[in-house]
Amino acid sequence: MTRIFNKIAILSLLLVSVKAHAFSLAGPQPPWMLEAAPSSAACYGGPELLNISGPMAIDEEYRFNVPFVTYGVTADFASYFGKRGVDEIREAIELVNELPTLASLNPADYPTRGFRLNHRASALGLTDVKSVAVQNILHFLGLEDPTYWAYAPRNAWIQNGQVLAYYMTVRNFDPDSFQQSPYINGSLYTYNRQGCPYVFPTDPSDRFFARTMPVAARHNGDVQVPGLFVTGLTRDDVGGLRYLYHPKNYNAEPVLPDVADPSGAIAGAGGFGGGGGGGGIYDYAGTGGGFGGGIYDSAIIATNALATVTAGGGGGTTVGGGGVGAGTGNFASNAVRPGMGMINFVESHYDSLLGEFFTPLSINFRDTIVTNGTRRTQRLVRNITAPDIIFDAKDLQGAFGQDPPIVLRGAAGVTYINSDTIDNNQGDDDGPGIVQTGTFTFNTIGSLFVGVVNATGNFLESGQFSELSDAPIWGSFDGSTEDPIVYPQGTNLDDLESLVFSR
Repeated sequence: MTRIFNKIAILSLLLVSVKAHAFSLAGPQPPWMLEAAPSSAACYGGPELLNISGPMAIDEEYRFNVPFVTYGVTADFASYFGKRGVDEIREAIELVNELPTLASLNPADYPTRGFRLNHRASALGLTDVKSVAVQNILHFLGLEDPTYWAYAPRNAWIQNGQVLAYYMTVRNFDPDSFQQSPYINGSLYTYNRQGCPYVFPTDPSDRFFARTMPVAARHNGDVQVPGLFVTGLTRDDVGGLRYLYHPKNYNAEPVLPDVADPSGAIAGAGGFGGGGGGGGIYDYAGTGGGFGGGIYDSAIIATNALATVTAGGGGGTTVGGGGVGAGTGNFASNAVRPGMGMINFVESHYDSLLGEFFTPLSINFRDTIVTNGTRRTQRLVRNITAPDIIFDAKDLQGAFGQDPPIVLRGAAGVTYINSDTIDNNQGDDDGPGIVQTGTFTFNTIGSLFVGVVNATGNFLESGQFSELSDAPIWGSFDGSTEDPIVYPQGTNLDDLESLVFSR
């Protein structure tokens, strides 16, 4: 009997070892991450999870469902990072654009390591602009950080108001079998049992930095170790993208609000948050007699007005007020759609005269849908007034009362549309759905120093240790022997090195 049990145990281990890779899917935070305390939701309120999405189950994924994704940088980003910084964003985009057709992609052709270390950049505490951009591009496309979700507290066992235990689930999935897997690029992950579970590699040598960390492991905009830079996508990164955008992955999905038929008619939908009815070429918060009713930047849209409009229902008397019924378009808005098969980013530029608003862009494409068991296509057009993903730059340091300041390298915000609202059983699923817009903001606060109240000695005085905080110092570097580029423009590398080493 013991021998039989041992054989079963060994067979189980062999089966697990086959699934030695995993990706995680991004989407809006599910209800179990937002429950009232005490609950497992208490484990998702830490600073490392600020501005983060939630892990989706297989078949509840969120993805982009048009063949071209637009991107652009704001004037603030261009002013702070200059032309070199903008070129770094373009190179990050190119890492994804150069992927082959996803149906023919073999994840085994890609390495399990996607990072290298530039030692001088590490000594200077630099964070690579391009690497952080790539991480957040993958997040926008639908991949979550798998190093957080190899194990996730799904529910809590509560007694007398105290959490006694957490019920854990695995929200990482193998790129081949799509089954749950605690492995990431070949490394096995585990978690501690003290307080809220913390996920980490079982190999002690990977505790400081996991050698097989996928590029999608964005750590809320932090590449985890200064001086690291992305060399390319890993096996699990491309495996996740292949699952999301494979042409045999069919999901019930709506179209984006800015999609129309060639005549300009947009399939209407009720406004977000109770705004006016949809159907117009605009979809911003409705006011009396206005178009649409959603959440677009009305200033940008009003500046970049388009010629052809099919009016939707009137807006409410106040923003978010009740609206009239939706307008209709001459095409199938809600339908079963396959994955796009390829990912193509197109840059959206500023208006050369204004220098503030993005230039409108219209893209014609063929949309494939399935109706009554038959595939068919329809001609559609996107009238784009703002990029789908925007790279911005500003000071993100907030004010905190009694807590230490939380320093973020960047903040990512992605908006989603849940397809569950279009089926016959609304409210029963967290997905699938589509990605609508995304903004990643680079923190430009610069250096922060620790000033302890009533401490002896003076700052930078001989013998006094002055510690740089974890504030981001942005740079651009690679595996060459060239000096790193330091931002903002005009920063002198020698001055920075003198500041860091107090000499």
